[in-house]
Amino acid sequence: MSARDLLTTTMKNRLTRSLRSWIQQSVLSAIFLSMLLPRVEAAQSRITPVKGKNGMVVSVSPHATRVGLNILKQGGSAVDAAIAVEFALAVV
Repeated sequence: MSARDLLTTTMKNRLTRSLRSWIQQSVLSAIFLSMLLPRVEAAQSRITPVKGKNGMVVSVSPHATRVGLNILKQGGSAVDAAIAVEFALAVV
């Protein structure tokens, strides 16, 4: 076997391993996303959209969101509301 053939074989083997690795990662990603999708859909079904004109507060906790909204209603700034939400999230 010549050096050129050896080099070609080595390159083919590396390409095959890289392709195999890419396929494995793609399949694992697809499986993970397919497992995650029902949870996202379930979470979206619990979300109630609310419209506002003067401000918006968003968090993972309805209680913390209410705290931030109350701060805005009392004339606080967005920074005040954000800090209040963070404190509320630390407690919840």
